[in-house]
Amino acid sequence: MALQTSVMLVLGGGFFAFTNLALPAIRHIGVLQSRTGVDINSVALAEPESDKRALPEIRRENELLKESISRKLATFPDTQKWSVYMYDLNGGGTVNINSGKAMAAGSVYKLFLLEALESKLPYDKWQYTWMDDGKNISDCVFEMLRSSDSACAEGLGDYIGWNYIDGINHRDGFKDTRMTKDEGRETTVADAGELLIRLKKGQILSDNARRFVFDAMYQQINLKGIMAGCGNCRAADKIGIMDDVANDVGIVTHGGHSYVLAVMSQGGNLKQIAELTRFIEAQRNP
Repeated sequence: MALQTSVMLVLGGGFFAFTNLALPAIRHIGVLQSRTGVDINSVALAEPESDKRALPEIRRENELLKESISRKLATFPDTQKWSVYMYDLNGGGTVNINSGKAMAAGSVYKLFLLEALESKLPYDKWQYTWMDDGKNISDCVFEMLRSSDSACAEGLGDYIGWNYIDGINHRDGFKDTRMTKDEGRETTVADAGELLIRLKKGQILSDNARRFVFDAMYQQINLKGIMAGCGNCRAADKIGIMDDVANDVGIVTHGGHSYVLAVMSQGGNLKQIAELTRFIEAQRNP
């Protein structure tokens, strides 16, 4: 099945003509959930433009917060395994708890498709590049982030090429993230957190693409996990659940202050992630 892009040309008198350009084939990606026609030029763009100034990178371990979170995790059943990564986007403080341990990614892997996709197909062509079911790539990206549409993500991964995706991620330093692993896709909270840091700071994706991605994440339909625990906040997050895996990675914002929080678990659940988020909020804002 051919993947096509329609290019719109403005002609005199306000008429339009379309030319179809063939692109590499993409397998059938299934039916998207109930959203179509995402206009990449008129989305809410709730995320502001990134600050592109070259600011010095400050990272220092927040030992007190790390110790508090570790004590909280110790109250969960000892049959569960947890990894936590935090980064204060304003102050630079970090928390690393098993942050380099590779774990099942769940739907968090969808975040790691984005840069490879834009490197293969520029963002301004997403809206005009169509799937065989009549949906375009911008719709597909929006729904795989907002409603975790897995058929879309699988189709996009096949189109981009899973080995190519791994190559882009490893080039960027995400060496513990693998999309082609036989036992299942995996990543670490450190890799997921670093990806969100770079996305927030405008270091990956074009600015319009990153704002479009944030627009989808701000409209996440699963309001459990981080979103349920952070209270009066704005959160742009991506949840990943399957079997005994519960993961949530995102950016939490209160006014002008933001931090990255990535939590992954084996045997845990989103209710516990919400509980952990509430605990972290209480520690940060006593």
